[in-house]
Amino acid sequence: MANQKQRFSWQAWLELLRLPNLFTVPGDVIVGWVMVGMKGVFPWFAILASLALYSVGLLLNDLLDVRTDTKERPQRPLPLKRVSKRAVIVVSGALSAVALGLAAWTGALPVGLALLGMILFYNLLAKRIAILGVVVMGCCRGLNVLLGAAMTWTWDALPLETTTLQQAMLFFTIYILIVSIVARNEAKPSARTHLFMRLLPLAMVLFLLPLSWFYGKFTGLPILCVAVTFLPGLFRHCPIPKRVAAYIRGLIPLQGLWCFILYPSMGTFWISLFLSLWGGAWIASRRFAGS
Repeated sequence: MANQKQRFSWQAWLELLRLPNLFTVPGDVIVGWVMVGMKGVFPWFAILASLALYSVGLLLNDLLDVRTDTKERPQRPLPLKRVSKRAVIVVSGALSAVALGLAAWTGALPVGLALLGMILFYNLLAKRIAILGVVVMGCCRGLNVLLGAAMTWTWDALPLETTTLQQAMLFFTIYILIVSIVARNEAKPSARTHLFMRLLPLAMVLFLLPLSWFYGKFTGLPILCVAVTFLPGLFRHCPIPKRVAAYIRGLIPLQGLWCFILYPSMGTFWISLFLSLWGGAWIASRRFAGS
């Protein structure tokens, strides 16, 4: 009986943390690290800090929405009392401390603090204001990219050439802003996504074609291959939660493309890395919801 209870508890926590989405987090940090020239060692600690902060955001989201979820999504772990509110508060606090400690260790504490502040702002206030909520959600992804770059910086002498980093941050901010707009109707079973909103993610993939040409490292074939994976979403009518989950998983090939554009000579490494992350997210999505 004890083992059954333990498995049940772990499943509830993985549902709270939306396991498939966790696989999309390391790529943000890696993109930021790549944008500033891959200086220093691989950003393992920054990735762990990012995962901890992302988990805090998910836990607080469910904790503060428990009344709404009781009506709209009663199958979630907190409405069913499969996880206690007290446990969520304790774990959120512990993860915040770990995340800030890791961010400090990597030299990215200012960004870690900014990201935690943005997460708290979103959950306590911004998500209740339609436009503000989606903007703040997008900014959280942009700051996640910055977290990977910041570990290479000396804060009293910021790098002068940060154009590619700014472009990457803006790209992922806008992408998640679009996904957040779609997700606002995920609790309405009859809701459908407008064709314009279904077109935007594909348009953002195709935007990378002229961008790669601008950098003088044209990588049209990989970009077009990723674009093809977005085509079924244009014509398939599916529940909004499934569409949102697919869009979030779509972050992974986009992260890989940004790395590929800057360093095409490392194509085999990028393909292996991001395909592994995408595979993990897809496998996890067979059992756990991403939205």
